[in-house]
Amino acid sequence: IGTNDSLLSDSGAGTAVGEAKIIRMQQEYKGVPVYSAELRATVKGGKIIHISGKPVSDIEIDIKPVLTYSEVIERYKSSITQNIKAEKTGQLLIFKEQKNYRLAWIGIVTTDGVDGKNIFSADDASLLVREELISRGNDAVGTEFKEK
Repeated sequence: IGTNDSLLSDSGAGTAVGEAKIIRMQQEYKGVPVYSAELRATVKGGKIIHISGKPVSDIEIDIKPVLTYSEVIERYKSSITQNIKAEKTGQLLIFKEQKNYRLAWIGIVTTDGVDGKNIFSADDASLLVREELISRGNDAVGTEFKEK
């Protein structure tokens, strides 16, 4: 990873899986999380038995968004015909699109009654990715990935 990057652990608590524990370390660039860039270490008996994931090292972007999350949602609402409802706040992140990085906002957006995690460009409010949340009753149990 680069000099402006860091890997943040999930406080070492991890997630228990049988006798092992999975510790996730999210990559950040200048304090902004990098989407889908993390390391996962499986620890058993105090020893690391497996490491997976892929941090990136070539990020060089300005981390000041052109649009706020509220501005992105308002622009998105005016560009579609579906009925949507969005959380009041989103999280800024760095999103890799082919070979380029860009700032993006991620938030839960309900479109025609279906909840999903939406990732929007922080430059022009375009929808980059939508992961529809699959639910059973009132509990989200997974996601269905849909690239736009």
